[in-house]
Amino acid sequence: MENVVKNVEDLVRLIMANHEREEFYKHAALISKNAMLHDLFHEFAYQSQVNKDHLSRWLIAYGSAQALDLTKDTIYRKALRWMKFEVSYKRRSLSDCCTTVEAMTQKEYLAVMKDSTLSQATLREIHQHLENFEISSRQLTETLVKPQEAGVANTTNKSVNLA
Repeated sequence: MENVVKNVEDLVRLIMANHEREEFYKHAALISKNAMLHDLFHEFAYQSQVNKDHLSRWLIAYGSAQALDLTKDTIYRKALRWMKFEVSYKRRSLSDCCTTVEAMTQKEYLAVMKDSTLSQATLREIHQHLENFEISSRQLTETLVKPQEAGVANTTNKSVNLA
C-alpha cells in the first residue's frame, strides 16, 4: 500500500510539472515577438498537455481516482510565476527563463526516476518524456542561437531579447 501511495505522489509531481510547463509556454507564446519561437512555445505547451494525459492514465492504472488540484501552490509553481513576472517586466530574458523551465522540468523527472517504485512500463514512458524534453531543450537552444547569428543580439546580456 505504501508503494501505491508513493507511485501516485510521483505521478502527481510529474503531472504538476507538465501543467506548469504548459502554462509557462502558453504565456511565453503570448509575449514572444518571434514567430519561430511562438510556434515552438505552442509545440512545447502541447507536448506537456499530451504528457499530462499519458501520466493521468497511469495514475488511474495505479488505482487513484483523486481529482488533481492543479492550483496547488508548490515551490515549482512559485518559481514559474516569478519567472513570468520577471519576463513581463523585462528583468530577465525570456530565453533564460525558458532554459530554466526546461531544466526544472527535467530535474523533476530525474528525481522521480531516481527514487521510484513505478512499474517498468511506467518508467519507460517517463524516460521517453525525459528524452523528448532533452530534444526540446536542444530545439530551444538552436532557435535562440539563429537570431544571434543574424546579428540581432541584446548588448546587455549577450542573449536575444525575445519578449
